[in-house]
Amino acid sequence: MTAWGWRVPFLFIIRRSLRETDEFLAKKHRWSMGEIARSIGQNWGVMLAAWAW
Repeated sequence: MTAWGWRVPFLFIIRRSLRETDEFLAKKHRWSMGEIARSIGQNWGVMLAAWAW
């Protein structure tokens, strides 16, 4: 963490300064918490594999 952890705040600074794409802003559908939870529940194995890697 000491070797690279100091870089983490810069990721948040960069993310906040980026503009959303026009395609994203044009989308009308915004995912609800229920849809997100359902997707996580259906894909928990994939998420676990990615997290464990």
